[in-house]
Amino acid sequence: MDAQRHFRNEDWEDAITNAAKAFESTMKLICAAKGYPYDSKRSTINELVGILRTQGFFPSYSQDFTNNLVKVMETGGSMVRNKQAAHGRGQDRVKADRALAAYTLHMVAANMVFLVERYGATTK
Repeated sequence: MDAQRHFRNEDWEDAITNAAKAFESTMKLICAAKGYPYDSKRSTINELVGILRTQGFFPSYSQDFTNNLVKVMETGGSMVRNKQAAHGRGQDRVKADRALAAYTLHMVAANMVFLVERYGATTK
């Protein structure tokens, strides 16, 4: 909701940052609910995706599918946030724009829907 609010207010960088935070929080909630070991204070998006992968959370029927899914999750949420919004960029500041913020929000939202649906499918 915060990411969407920032997006509506044309605050592209905070929209990106908050989308990535929501994505990370979703994975932490899943790890906690499933009893997967993770560091609630320090685990990053990439580490959380790796934990879900090693715990067998993602479909195992296609290694290519799983590899591509993991790559999208690792790079989409964290890379864009790290390069465009969340970390200091020094004098070479690159300004985020609407297109990048929209892409990040949609991609992260799709990943979050998948994770929640997958969680539901694996807890029955």
